[in-house]
Amino acid sequence: MARLGVSAEFIRPGLVGGTEQALYYTVDGLIQVVDPADTVTIFGRSLPFETGSQVETVTPVDRAGPRFVQETLTFRGWKDRLDSWFFPNYFTPPGRSTCRIVTTIPDLQYLHLPQNFSSKKRAWLRFAHRRTLAKADVVAVYSGSVRDDILDRHGAQWGSKISVLPIPVSWERFGTAEPVPRERPYLLSVSSHYQHKNLATLIRAFQRVHSTHPDLQLVLAGQLGSNLVGVRQAEDVVALIAELGLQGSVGATGYIAPDELGSLYRAAELFVFPSVFEGFGLPPVEALGFGLPVLTTRCTSLPEVTRGHAEYIDDPYDADELAGRIIEIVESGRRPSNDQVADIRAFYDPKRIGKQLYELMTSGVPA
Repeated sequence: MARLGVSAEFIRPGLVGGTEQALYYTVDGLIQVVDPADTVTIFGRSLPFETGSQVETVTPVDRAGPRFVQETLTFRGWKDRLDSWFFPNYFTPPGRSTCRIVTTIPDLQYLHLPQNFSSKKRAWLRFAHRRTLAKADVVAVYSGSVRDDILDRHGAQWGSKISVLPIPVSWERFGTAEPVPRERPYLLSVSSHYQHKNLATLIRAFQRVHSTHPDLQLVLAGQLGSNLVGVRQAEDVVALIAELGLQGSVGATGYIAPDELGSLYRAAELFVFPSVFEGFGLPPVEALGFGLPVLTTRCTSLPEVTRGHAEYIDDPYDADELAGRIIEIVESGRRPSNDQVADIRAFYDPKRIGKQLYELMTSGVPA
């Protein structure tokens, strides 16, 4: 019997971006593959997991201070009661323990886009990442792109400790509702309004598209910058839409529930994701799994995680190139093949990736 713990104390539902959804999907997979004698204890608030004989959610005691303090105190109180821990958001708590620890480092964005972080936050991330590399038994990363980046920045000596653990996708979380009828066809983009998501370029590109295809709309689904937690630089997407006079053709939904998002995926003409930096890039994978044509960039992990099944622009900041490719794809009507959709769904199946995580957490743990 293995006693497994998952730290989800960083979650503030709807306020922390894709890392939140990544955890939901990953735990969905882990729960499916644990041995019948195993137990899984998840630490966090308001978490959408089914509990039962094997799975228990524990709401931590509210304490003042950063979530890192809460995680440390929870770890100290529970470490001797569990065999293995999964920390999905880069922080490995201090403290001696005989339990096995798997910690995810999502990316090294703070080194590549330092303007998105305060100097204090950059120093903290540098310290926390180095500590995780030294103290965790396994450092999980979302993509080979992140693995290579860590080895380049921190040294090849960590190669044996790093394991690529992609984010799975539970398409069932999107529900089965039929698409909501819309008066006009639309392009879809899904991301929280962080600056590196490059939504300003997309909106300017859409202004060009709209001049020749006035029937098209653009739907931007994802948390507004003003509501995000832990972000220094966010885009004022709503102000730019007004500045360009696109209020009637571009809509920013803010955070929406998975079933509503699923409805949007099912009926869009094209999914566009112009991000300039991703440790993974979950929305393009979700869109491909729905059979949507996807237009994204060649930046960082995106060609890898879309498995070559998307279409790519060369210059993510070139609004003219982006507009031209949008028009070309919409007019051609081309979509991913059935084989490509099946490949995405099989590769990112939660059960397959949940088994990978389970093996990482239980390797060497006495039965």
